[in-house]
Amino acid sequence: MKEADGKSLVVFFTYGVSLADWKRVGNLTREIKPYIELAKEFRKIYLVTYGSTNDAQWVSSLPKNVKVISNDWRLPNSVFS
Repeated sequence: MKEADGKSLVVFFTYGVSLADWKRVGNLTREIKPYIELAKEFRKIYLVTYGSTNDAQWVSSLPKNVKVISNDWRLPNSVFS
């Protein structure tokens, strides 16, 4: 794959879903794997989740150019979306 010329990728999680949800149901490793691979090709990848500060605990296992944007303000999902 050719480097994406400094481009960024923004991924919006399914309404109401967080990294904590993926971990709870046992899908975190499988679901995050494509973004770890894509991080080699994109300057930045943003994962917009419906989690709160709990999602930050998995950031350390992601490449440095993958950023998690979560609902740290605990807004209602309808407002955050």
